[in-house]
Amino acid sequence: MQTLNYYTKLLTIVLLFAITKYAAAQEKSSIKFGKISTEDFDLHTGDTSNGAVIIADIGSTSFVGNNKGWFSHVFKHYTRIKILNQSAFALATQQLLLYKDGDDKEELIDINGAVYLSENGKIVGSKLDKKDVFEDKYGVNFIAEKFTLPGVKPGAIIEYTYTIKSDFDFRLHPWEFQNMQYPCLWSEYQVAIPNLLIYAFVSQGFDSFYINKSWVSHENYLVTEQANSTYASNTQDLNVGSYTNNQRWVIKDVKPLKIESHISSAGNYVDKIDFQLNKISDGVTYKDVVNDWPKMSEELLKEKEFGRVLNESPQWLNSTISNVSTDNTDELQNAKNIYYYVRDNFNCTHYPNFNNVNIKTSLQDVLKNHSGNEGEINLLLILMLRQKGFTADPVMLSTRENGYNSVNYPILDKLNSVICKLQASGAVYFLDASKRRLGFGLLTNNCYNGIARVVNAAHPDAINLSADSIKETKVVMVSITNGGSGTLNGIVRATQGMFESFNIRENIALQPENTAKILKEYCPLGLPVTDVAVDSLTNTELPVMLHYNFNLNTNNSDNFYFNPFVTQLLEKNPFSANVRLYPVEMPYCTQNVYILNMDVPEGYKVEDVPKSARMQLGEKDGQFDYIIAVTSKRIQMKCSLILNKANFGPEYYEALRNFFADIIKKQFEQIVFKKL
Repeated sequence: MQTLNYYTKLLTIVLLFAITKYAAAQEKSSIKFGKISTEDFDLHTGDTSNGAVIIADIGSTSFVGNNKGWFSHVFKHYTRIKILNQSAFALATQQLLLYKDGDDKEELIDINGAVYLSENGKIVGSKLDKKDVFEDKYGVNFIAEKFTLPGVKPGAIIEYTYTIKSDFDFRLHPWEFQNMQYPCLWSEYQVAIPNLLIYAFVSQGFDSFYINKSWVSHENYLVTEQANSTYASNTQDLNVGSYTNNQRWVIKDVKPLKIESHISSAGNYVDKIDFQLNKISDGVTYKDVVNDWPKMSEELLKEKEFGRVLNESPQWLNSTISNVSTDNTDELQNAKNIYYYVRDNFNCTHYPNFNNVNIKTSLQDVLKNHSGNEGEINLLLILMLRQKGFTADPVMLSTRENGYNSVNYPILDKLNSVICKLQASGAVYFLDASKRRLGFGLLTNNCYNGIARVVNAAHPDAINLSADSIKETKVVMVSITNGGSGTLNGIVRATQGMFESFNIRENIALQPENTAKILKEYCPLGLPVTDVAVDSLTNTELPVMLHYNFNLNTNNSDNFYFNPFVTQLLEKNPFSANVRLYPVEMPYCTQNVYILNMDVPEGYKVEDVPKSARMQLGEKDGQFDYIIAVTSKRIQMKCSLILNKANFGPEYYEALRNFFADIIKKQFEQIVFKKL
């Protein structure tokens, strides 16, 4: 959990109350939409290798009264960019995502864009035609508004602005100050929130705020109460006065996020702010929305699209369960029968970047159609297990590519996956039936991303699914015997780890016609191998084992040089940079074992062998053992690389890099045989 602890140091969680008095006016950006001068094209951008520089990225969220007796929020976004070369032309195409729930949806109420060029001292431009803004359905709960600014060329300045109005106050727009690819000279976000709504905001990142100010103002909001509502028998307009909490954040000269190897998600470290609705008030008292996981768990179990179905008695499942799970007295086997039925008979429809947790139709439809998203399939699994008498609960988590889940504060948008926690035969198992080639009790490694949460009213436990808690073990056994006439015959048996086994099965399932090619990718490069075969490809509870043969020839040389690593523990040092800003996040702990038994080639003697060695990483973090023994006829070697940690803070980077560098160097040492 070291990296997760390191990550939490980057987070600031604050309730947006009125905590300071009015702050004096601070520096503002002078950039205005449509106001372009020839001097703007002389902007000194420094390094042009990025392809573009974001001159200004400015957003704001404010609230207005609506005709539903409450508040809506209005998000405004303005961006100006200098295009340096054609590699950044993609910035002229934008996609805006509008949230929808049934017939209610966010509204794009204004959009403008333009491209400006400086030609012979004059500014020429082309504007976005609103007819060129296209709407498209994007997943179940989103609509995509897409547009491309016309006439982009190197040296152009592009800008666009839009406004979105939303009644979904639980979805306050987040803000990223830092771009993954391009530097930003001025990034600003401002919110003005009536104190009848209290939000928690989570701030993360390495860069310091140039401006971070809060103040209180007083605003009037026109709210329309419909007839027969709580407060009005007839439709009427109400003028609601409220103190308003204002906050302004600015970061200047933000460099693009430097993507380094072994980072689970760059989103964990980008400068950004997220919001979560915390409390609402009727003007007299505040009511908690959701501010801890037990309350969130209770709410989820009441949701029609999630937990409510788990409290039902699904008689429509009985026939299926009786066919799948017999009255076998082996409790664990009954659970496996149900798991493998769901895993093997339901296709997972995954919507990238969207909520794959909730039920989109109904579990009856999922059963009928043998298809559903991750949440639907695993909720069906849980329901079937419960109907059979097992204790099974949903577990919500954030996968690695989605970033870390907040440890202390529930933010539902950070939880993008649901799995099953099963108690059977006195043990606890975590199951994911949405992955067709995943064995019972196994998860893909991207699920191991810190704290996951059990959705259970009585026991809403936190579960530590850390990469430090899992180990990938690989064992390679090599036997080399004399074949006569200067030849050596080799046999390799390589037992893969469970995560790599899953990847092999997935790759072969996607390209069955390329099975031989895929398997050869796991064989040594540059070594002529034959008779490549695989064991346990269909038994997903066992690791995949590859076996193949190879031949070598001494060519009757006076000196025969042989590297004892037929397959290398490490092909290269994964940490080549001199310095590192971010933590090192490996997918799992590792244990790689390499065993060699080799005949001394006929007509040769051993002239020189590498020395046995042991290398340590920290006191207990890692170890590399290289043990070799030689007789006149046989060479035996055993090497093991063990990493007891998957996550390392940046302060450990130099030691980690040197550790791997020493292993690489040791791998290239050769045995020298001299002709008799």
